[in-house]
Amino acid sequence: MKETPQGVSVVKCGIGSVNWNEHYHPRLLQHVSDVNQATTQTYFFARYILLQEFSKGLSDDLSYIKKSFFQQIYMALTSGNSNSTDAPGTLKARELIATYLEGYMGTGFSKVQLERPGASSNVEARRMVTAYKNNISCHFGEQLRRVVNVLMKVHTRVSEIRKKLKGKPGQTRKSINAACREQVYEPVQHLKEAIRSRTPDTTDLDDFALEQLAKLQGVLSAYKDDYKFRKDDHYYDVKAAPLNHLKAYYQLAVLLEKEHKASIQPFPIRRSWIPAHTLIDLPVLRANILDRTKEPHTVFDRNEKDPKKAWSKVLDMQSAPMKDKHKHEFQGSAFTDGVSICIIHKTDTEVERCHNQYQKHTNNTAGPASDLVSASASDLASASASVSASASVPNSKPKGKRKYKRKPKDDASDDDSEEKPEFQYINKLTPDELSKFD
Repeated sequence: MKETPQGVSVVKCGIGSVNWNEHYHPRLLQHVSDVNQATTQTYFFARYILLQEFSKGLSDDLSYIKKSFFQQIYMALTSGNSNSTDAPGTLKARELIATYLEGYMGTGFSKVQLERPGASSNVEARRMVTAYKNNISCHFGEQLRRVVNVLMKVHTRVSEIRKKLKGKPGQTRKSINAACREQVYEPVQHLKEAIRSRTPDTTDLDDFALEQLAKLQGVLSAYKDDYKFRKDDHYYDVKAAPLNHLKAYYQLAVLLEKEHKASIQPFPIRRSWIPAHTLIDLPVLRANILDRTKEPHTVFDRNEKDPKKAWSKVLDMQSAPMKDKHKHEFQGSAFTDGVSICIIHKTDTEVERCHNQYQKHTNNTAGPASDLVSASASDLASASASVSASASVPNSKPKGKRKYKRKPKDDASDDDSEEKPEFQYINKLTPDELSKFD
């Protein structure tokens, strides 16, 4: 296995490939279920908060909508204690959460009993903020143009023009299309170009387009007064800073429901009941899998810093996925959904980098402290997404058929040279060599 530039490699396999201790498997499934429930409720509570704020005309400043916001929501919905971070963004997020928490709890929701939720909150919050960014970046511009088409009644007006001109003497298909373009498509395009700028240019707009522009003022005014679009381009700014357009996306959804009786979803929610892969690091393993309160006879030292010793109680450290991969070693972090597991292997250089990054940002991040040997949230999230590049291990079926079988590599050799196939393809032989087969 070649070393990745980030010094992180992932091995994905079935839970049986690491010989997970059957005694601890129910606890693992329970932990995965708890994390999935907490994550789902975090999506709903975040949507509840933002709907309340936007419907009241509040929150023109959306700078608080970032990873720490979702992380604090996750912590508020679990039994874990909040971190003592006093960063301004974190404090504002806590105040906002405290304002609506009692009302949300009144819906019948009860907190998820999850010990040491810091590690999972860090990873899940990053996934949530990414979901919000992707939802706005991929759909806001498209939905804005869709609303313009709805307001300008493009389909209705074009249908009327075609019906009116069709069959009249001297009217051809080309002339009908030209009339549609002049009377409908060009005014619509002018309106779309006008709202591209922070201050719309109404020079080329007709009276009907000006009426529709007035209806769009709720969307165009959903920003701070001093906010400027990057490159003075609305559509470009949506891609560059999508979270700044969340309130405008909400106003767009309200306008579409009012005018067209249709709905769009500006706030992503989680509907799947299938649990996603969740992070298991050393603190989570100790608190939720090897908890002595659940099994008093478990011999287990909480001060033990060697992750391999703690993990050896729940899985086989001598199994193929757990073995060191050249310079990559297992450092105590894995992703699992209770059925499959992704083992994170890192180099010593990567561990030191993550440790220094944690020390540098420990006073600025909102997430509770996790174990120092755990990778940073960005590395763990990328590792979770890179399971397609995982190594081949027992009980994992290769995708597709191999074209040829490679010779086994000598375990004692450290030569990283490219392996050659056991035979050559005929289409790669020279004409003289091909003549030997005649």
